[in-house]
Formats: sequence, C-alpha cells, structure tokens
Amino acid sequence: MGIELLEAVVLKRDLPEYGLRAGDLGAVVELYE
Repeated sequence: MGIELLEAVVLKRDLPEYGLRAGDLGAVVELYE
C-alpha cells in the first residue's frame, strides 16, 4: 500500500520549524522514488 498523487494525508507529528502540527491535513502533490 503506497501513497498516491493527490491523496489526502494527516501529519503524525509536530514540525514546528514549518509551522505544522500533528493532525494537520494536506494533499500529496509530488512523489519521489
């Protein structure tokens, strides 16, 4: 099971240096292998 382009995702941990908190919602807009 992988992450797909444009899939909705939820952050699992805080990333304060980016102003992000656990539970924030986002979407996958780029995939790297």
